[in-house]
Amino acid sequence: MHFVGFKKLSILSLFVFLFTTYIIGQDLDGVRLGFGVGSTIYSGSQMDNKIETNTLGKSEINSGLNFQIYKSFDNINEFGIRFLSSELWSFKSNNQLALNNQFKELSFLYQRSLNQNVKLNNGPLTVNLLVGVGVLYYSASFYTINNNNLRIFSSIGAGDKPVSDPSFLIKEKVPAISGIIGLNLGFKIGPRLLLYLENSFSLSLDNRFTGNLSLKSKVPNNGFTYHALSLYLNWGNQKGRIGCPKF
Repeated sequence: MHFVGFKKLSILSLFVFLFTTYIIGQDLDGVRLGFGVGSTIYSGSQMDNKIETNTLGKSEINSGLNFQIYKSFDNINEFGIRFLSSELWSFKSNNQLALNNQFKELSFLYQRSLNQNVKLNNGPLTVNLLVGVGVLYYSASFYTINNNNLRIFSSIGAGDKPVSDPSFLIKEKVPAISGIIGLNLGFKIGPRLLLYLENSFSLSLDNRFTGNLSLKSKVPNNGFTYHALSLYLNWGNQKGRIGCPKF
């Protein structure tokens, strides 16, 4: 059943993305559409002070793929959506504990250009403050490590697994709301081609995000950072240009 739910959310995310693309695309001025790749790093209560890159063959730095579309309404304000898919690993207590989270996030974002150049028509650079809200859909497992072997302590969304206590098992993937902040740098590298260096932090409002179902705290203190390079095509009208886009 958890796989069916995952497929339903993926289809829903695709529908929302395509529908928003269609609606925004009715007025192409100020529209940019693109994709990017980057890295996700877990940030929260279940982490140590250093980043592991090869522990039990796992790394705390993982790749993430995004698809995004934005629509600007003036040279300051821009609204859009982002679909992000990635996973997280984190090791704690001298690598005696670990967590793994596999997630997809559909987010609704607002960007404000701090130098009033969100359309990149007044220069080659925009500096954008980012805020937004997202919907996460994830599975997560929390592990104990003994003699370099991972043993599942608690699990969410991975089906029927042997865990330390029956109450520490949720078989189906679960949704969660996330709050997002960030800072992005956008560069105009061609008449219609844009390159963005994107940096954001997503905070899950679900305290089960680590997969550790023994935690009793209700304070949301688990999330992830995402750093990406994204390439966009500017579909907006350009003054003085006639004909097809050129790169």
